[in-house]
Order: sequence, then structure tokens, then C-alpha cells
Amino acid sequence: MEIKGIIVKIGDIETISDKFSKREIVIKTADQYPQLISCQVSNKTIGLFDGKREGQEVTASINIKGREHNGKYYNTIEIWKIN
Repeated sequence: MEIKGIIVKIGDIETISDKFSKREIVIKTADQYPQLISCQVSNKTIGLFDGKREGQEVTASINIKGREHNGKYYNTIEIWKIN
């Protein structure tokens, strides 16, 4: 799957544990009704946004991940490639 749009926010790198770090990325889609999509990069893909800047147009390849914890359901949109 892909999201095309403009980078609105590149968050700071958050270290969650010694084995997991992540960074929030927000992309505003270029649709008729633009959406602000919050995504993340983590661990080996965290460097994808080094050298990128807010306001830059990108195409992000994503995976949608879902999980359950204590009866609640959560989704994560993970970017694995950026153009």
C-alpha cells in the first residue's frame, strides 16, 4: 500500500527499550479531501527520514499492523520505504 502526500511532521526518535526505537511521521494526503495520516518508522527503518524535511512531497510504502491488548485493539501504520 502507498500514501502520497506532503510531510507535515517528522518527530524525534523515541527510545522505548534497548531493542526498540520509533519515530512518528505525519503525512497530509493529496486527495480531494486531504487527510493527516500518522505513521511510524522503527528500528532499521528509522533512518528513512534523515535528510527529509517538512513540506517535502513523498510517496510512502506502508504496512498496517493490528494487535489486541487486554480487550482493546490497536493499529499502527508502519512506513517501510520512502520515495
